[in-house]
Amino acid sequence: MKRLIVTIGLVLVGVIAAGCAVDRSDLATPEALRNLPPPPEVVQTDFCADVAEDAGADGPATDPLTFDEAEFIITPDESDYYACVVTSKGVIELTLFDDNAPQSVNNFVFLARQGFYNGVIFHRVVPEFVVQAGDRNSPISGNPVGTGGAGYTWNLEPGAISIPHELGTLAQARAQSPDSNGSQFYITLSATPNLNGQYNAYGRISGEGAEDIIQSIEEGDLIRTIEIIEVDES
Repeated sequence: MKRLIVTIGLVLVGVIAAGCAVDRSDLATPEALRNLPPPPEVVQTDFCADVAEDAGADGPATDPLTFDEAEFIITPDESDYYACVVTSKGVIELTLFDDNAPQSVNNFVFLARQGFYNGVIFHRVVPEFVVQAGDRNSPISGNPVGTGGAGYTWNLEPGAISIPHELGTLAQARAQSPDSNGSQFYITLSATPNLNGQYNAYGRISGEGAEDIIQSIEEGDLIRTIEIIEVDES
């Protein structure tokens, strides 16, 4: 398993920039996409207004954390989900597309609630393209930064690959294999249509000042914690 995770991570460094095509014939059929709801229209939100900017870790994580799988813990039919990503540059608020991409959103919510992202750094920043984070374990285990995962992998999701990559889109980083999604994620710094249909997109920035914050992120900036806000739909 350790060798598998390292291999996946090494490919992650280049696969997004390349926008590699993958075999998604079973995912993109009319039957697979017919009953999917359209991505929600993202509006300005303020669910993170009361989240402290110094909440969570003060420095990089020092303890490894892995799981066998992501327990399914969200209730898309009953609740809407938002994420408050507390960074060393400020709080990034994200609307999560749980109706369109329940598996992707659940993975993110599960790891966030387990404290997996506390003390994780942004290990990859490409101006006008993406900021990438989510590798907790490789700095601890001694492997190259950007090669770590959560201990499990999972696949592409029809509703997630149908969401376009606009400015501020939250999506899963992965290796070339479509079944190599894990803990790493990226946020786009501009519209990146070349990534459409290739990666699980499952959220978008929505809070005041979020765009300014993501544009200011530099390599090594810290994610203190990710707080998930669950809002009853009724």
